[in-house]
Amino acid sequence: MAWPAGVHSAAISQARPRLLSNVVLRQDHSATGGIHPYHAAIWHGSNVPQAVGQALQIAAGPSHGWGASSILMPTKYMDGQSLSPKDIDAIAVTRGPGMMASLSNGMVAAKTLASVWNKPLIYVHHMAAHALTPFFTEESPPAFPFLTLLVSGGHTMLVLAESVQKYQILATTSDDSIGDAFDKAARDMGIPWGGNTAHSNPGAALEAFAAAADITTVQELKEHLRKQKNIALPSAMRGQLAFSYSGLKATVTRAVQALPSDVKTRRALAHLFQEAAVAQISEKLRLVLQRTLDLPIKDVVCSGGVASNSFLRQHLRDTLDAAGKEGTRLLFPPLEFCTDNAAMIAHTGLLFYEQRTHDLSIQPVAKWNLEDL
Repeated sequence: MAWPAGVHSAAISQARPRLLSNVVLRQDHSATGGIHPYHAAIWHGSNVPQAVGQALQIAAGPSHGWGASSILMPTKYMDGQSLSPKDIDAIAVTRGPGMMASLSNGMVAAKTLASVWNKPLIYVHHMAAHALTPFFTEESPPAFPFLTLLVSGGHTMLVLAESVQKYQILATTSDDSIGDAFDKAARDMGIPWGGNTAHSNPGAALEAFAAAADITTVQELKEHLRKQKNIALPSAMRGQLAFSYSGLKATVTRAVQALPSDVKTRRALAHLFQEAAVAQISEKLRLVLQRTLDLPIKDVVCSGGVASNSFLRQHLRDTLDAAGKEGTRLLFPPLEFCTDNAAMIAHTGLLFYEQRTHDLSIQPVAKWNLEDL
């Protein structure tokens, strides 16, 4: 079960899993300009039962595949046999990190099912699930040790994954996340999202908006910004293994106020913002590659909501190639598994199956260091 701030999803898993359903109920926060904790908690309370019910119902049906709820079940259920509690071995649930109200709703639902069905629980770390997603989606999963970029609305981390349960954080943000920066920039520029638009979140809307930018206007605006100290976009902090997006967010806010509000200029600004935001990710990856030359790194994984950004994907590939790592695999989950989903929680529960417990006293944690698994 995955219960981040704006998504409600449920999943079940077994060895050699096959995804039978993936019910994801997303919230539309466009009216409030982003995720509002109170509204998120209210919607979680009403959507959690629906997600669980739909997931169980779809898993027992004859039609399966990657789509909207996450159920991982053995092949014997592919013929439409009914699914019952006795067929479930354990319940995996997101313990953290995240918004406490949303996490609490999900854990209450999971604990209730565990108690009624007498099933053990597996408490899953949200970001570990993102890092391990390729073990579910790839026919040839990454080999340990590998580097993983975790980029989302709440996190920006470059991590060395040494095993399923051991992680070393090489770089993290000192303030805001890249996903938060994308969302804030989109709102500042007035880019429409949610509702009847084609994009369910402001970050995706900004990417599409920037893709239509006029290159000449982009170059002209870049030169103009360089001459204006208060609206010059900050550099990628070369040589430092740390991310920082608060300065970029503040600069974009000032630039929106100072520049003309025509669409052509806004598209160019969106392009330059995206370029600056991604440059940080590329720069830190370059630094880490230099400092881990003695490690047999064959794979780099990028996951989290921002991993769906095609501009980021291309620049990471270019960074690896420029560093002489043409043979290093760059792995991204399918788009539907970049954002929060229960499939990754179910599969991580499978990988952590030995940690299953009947302890119902364990509480959600808003902040949970990935190194403390």
